[in-house]
Formats: sequence, structure tokens, C-alpha cells
Amino acid sequence: MKLKMHTRNIIRALFADFDEDISGWMLEKEKDSTLNGKYSGFIREYIHHEFRVNQKYSFCVLLLLNYMTEFSLSPLAAFAEVFKFKLDDSLCVNCSGVKEHEASEMETKKKNL
Repeated sequence: MKLKMHTRNIIRALFADFDEDISGWMLEKEKDSTLNGKYSGFIREYIHHEFRVNQKYSFCVLLLLNYMTEFSLSPLAAFAEVFKFKLDDSLCVNCSGVKEHEASEMETKKKNL
């Protein structure tokens, strides 16, 4: 994905007033990515400066960019799905690390509603 200035500016605006607790699964992904060398202090700093976000949200921006690419979504749609929906309401096995049987169980529960 080639990052365009327009996309960067939209993401900047989305995170301008973002002051929410980071989900546990996001913190776990950040920890794992740091330990396996896929996420570093350099990347954290770069995202912090490029997107003008608090450093603690740098990994959230990275997750958003990956989610946008993986599912071909606009920044607004991806932001809504990643940060505005509860994980319990999602079946995003690839992004959240939810086990397949748990995802099936959630899907069954939704069908029974």
C-alpha cells in the first residue's frame, strides 16, 4: 500500500481527539511484535511524527493501516471496525487472534438471536 498524503491526513484527524484505552488484544499484539522484531522504537517514533499521534497510539495506527490494506477499506471504515466495535461483536479471526472455535461459537450465538 502506498500511503498518500490525503490518507495520512484523514488518519491524523481520526486520532486527533483519540483518547481511549487500548484493548488488551492490541497491547498483546504490540508486545509480540516488539519481541519478534517486527515493531521497534524507530517505527513507533516514525508513526508518532508522521501521523502526529501520541506515541502510545503508534501501534494502533499501524494496526489500522494493516487492517485497511487487508480488507481494502477506507480509513473511516477501518477505524470504525477496529476502534468502535467491541471484539465480542466481531468475527475478525485474522486480526484479533480469536481461536476458530470461539469465532464459530460467536457466530452461532448471533444466528440464534
